[in-house]
Amino acid sequence: MLGLSLSVTGCGIVGGGDDDSGTADTGAGATPSPSTTPTAQALPVYQRPASADVCAAAKRSKLAVVKTKPEKEGLDAGCEISVKSKRPDSPYTLRVRFEDWGTPERTRTFYDTQKDADWRKGHSAFTGPPTQRSEVLQVGGAKKGEQYDEAYYAFYADVEVARIHYSQSVVGLLKSNIIMSMDLLGGDQTGTTIASIKPLKPDVGQKMFDDAADAMLALLQER
Repeated sequence: MLGLSLSVTGCGIVGGGDDDSGTADTGAGATPSPSTTPTAQALPVYQRPASADVCAAAKRSKLAVVKTKPEKEGLDAGCEISVKSKRPDSPYTLRVRFEDWGTPERTRTFYDTQKDADWRKGHSAFTGPPTQRSEVLQVGGAKKGEQYDEAYYAFYADVEVARIHYSQSVVGLLKSNIIMSMDLLGGDQTGTTIASIKPLKPDVGQKMFDDAADAMLALLQER
């Protein structure tokens, strides 16, 4: 398995980043040649998959799928995926969602807004800011700049819902006019009571994202 590759932008994750501090030296008096000046190319536009297709992709992926449930389609489409956990009677729940905002430019705006909210405010009213956050250089076999434009990761170590303590792992991925989101909220029950539920470690979500990514990205076909 290639594994989730992360670039440090916050606490908790060790990785490598890009250094943009340097500039290219073209020599004294150098001017770009018209024949070598890059021209902007229109990005391809992709068809958003149906919820049923997302669920079918989950079953083709490396995830240990117990069952799937297509989500109601509106502005987005997605699947609720039950994944095998340490307890057969209590699988993890991974949600994968695709949004189509029409154009790459408009989608970029929504992606940046979503990323800023997840990194600065929290993924929901229950999370608060993340304890780990990072750019994603690779997820599964997919690499930034090749199979997707860019992606971010956020991990919330302690999320309390109805007095139960979970953790939450989130990946938001941008590919032209599509935003793909993967979200794991869960915990492991170590005893017989609700109080025995312990938040999942970040590597649980990271492995699920790796296991799901290739099959999910393969759904995106050009219009």
